[in-house]
Amino acid sequence: MRTLETGTELRMSVIRILVVDDSSCCQEFVDRALAQALSVRIIGTADNGLEAVRKVGELQPDLVLLDLSLPGNDGIEVARRIQEVAANSAILFVSAEADSEVVRAALDGGGRGDVLKTSASSDLLPGIPAVAGGEKLVSRGLIDYH
Repeated sequence: MRTLETGTELRMSVIRILVVDDSSCCQEFVDRALAQALSVRIIGTADNGLEAVRKVGELQPDLVLLDLSLPGNDGIEVARRIQEVAANSAILFVSAEADSEVVRAALDGGGRGDVLKTSASSDLLPGIPAVAGGEKLVSRGLIDYH
């Protein structure tokens, strides 16, 4: 967990997150999974690429949890557009895509990490502060990527 020192008091930094997924089930899963985490706060959701870019520009989140497969745009193109409107927002892909070439393209296209939806229950919560802190992260299920 990242902390910031202010004089003699120590306080937690809260990671502000925008969740982008066209599946309401996935959005609800992320909301439930992060509900108990004191160091994160979901500040918005989007279900398509255009809405995601607009909301990132308005909200300037610390982290964007981004699905690779979105209606109208693929997540890699959305990631590039997000970087144009909010260069300081980190991107963590959360997707069902396990193909190593697609994962490589996603990370080369601006993502700092990729978590498989099938591994999200174990990988998402520890991955968020890592990616928000500048580290690269790939789900255990994507080991072939390395």
